[in-house]
Amino acid sequence: MAITETTALISGIKGTIDIVKGLKAAYDAHTITQAQTELLQKLLALQMDALAVQEKQSAILNERDQLLKQVAEYENWSEVEKQHHIEEIHPQIYVYVANKPTTSLKTQPWYCANCFSQRQMSVLQSTENSHETYKEFLCHKCNAKISYMIEGGSHPPAIIVSRPDPFPGY
Repeated sequence: MAITETTALISGIKGTIDIVKGLKAAYDAHTITQAQTELLQKLLALQMDALAVQEKQSAILNERDQLLKQVAEYENWSEVEKQHHIEEIHPQIYVYVANKPTTSLKTQPWYCANCFSQRQMSVLQSTENSHETYKEFLCHKCNAKISYMIEGGSHPPAIIVSRPDPFPGY
């Protein structure tokens, strides 16, 4: 609870006690009615202060839960990062692969380096344009594309990498 809300709550309680003490001393009906009205007003104000404190407490608890969730996600991603490393598949062309591959580099999944740097895992998918001498891989999250000629084809090996335009229309 915030100090100002707590102080207001205590002040409201003290005021209510003072009114109750005043009721004991009141002798005529008018004074009692006036004191009752004042007591009801103080109780309503006290209730409003209590609701405000409860709302703030709820907001703080929600914020704490969100922060705990973010910490857990960060820790989980750290484990994922430890299980992968960046691999240069061609000069200055990188993908992420598992540290303990179950298959060869050519057949294990490649993860988009762009998405991996943003804490997302996206497998680079082979497209319909791939065939015996030409391979093309696409990231379906960020639209990054890797295209290359396979060695032994009629053309020398070449790699083309394209990324989505970060500022389309400019």
